[in-house]
Amino acid sequence: LVPMLALSAFVTMLHAMAISPLIPAISADLGTSVSLLGQVVAVSTLLAAGLGLIAGPLIDRFGHRPALVLSLLTVTVSALGMVLAPSFLLLLAAPLVVSFGRAVVQPVAFVIAGSLFPDDRQRRAVSWVMAGMTGAVVAGVPALAFATGLFGWRVALVGLAACAGTVVPSVV
Repeated sequence: LVPMLALSAFVTMLHAMAISPLIPAISADLGTSVSLLGQVVAVSTLLAAGLGLIAGPLIDRFGHRPALVLSLLTVTVSALGMVLAPSFLLLLAAPLVVSFGRAVVQPVAFVIAGSLFPDDRQRRAVSWVMAGMTGAVVAGVPALAFATGLFGWRVALVGLAACAGTVVPSVV
């Protein structure tokens, strides 16, 4: 359970940060300005913040596990949507899909880690979730940038979608 929570936090955080290092490659491919692509991250983050306000009651109503599964599916679908986007507007739509996932995965992972384990196991579980989030920044973003340099940004995002998609069955 704890590795699944850490991986869930990892792929969601990585998706949130994925566009930033890929902006020059996406800009060249889609013929869009770098500054316009920077707005994709801002709009997605703003929507995730708004959805975070209503996510708590929805999670309480439908349960932690279904919320986590749905959120991870949004990460997968969003990454694949970005891969298939032929234009800026469609690229903008894909990260908006994941805004729900961004608003839900990390809080749910922390709630599960904090409520299911007693004492030291609880601290370790919460630490692993945090390590998953940090790992996305420290290892995931450079790996995406490296893959983009070798294979292109679309292939790098296919890798992200594959990572997110492999976590979903372990949650179900």
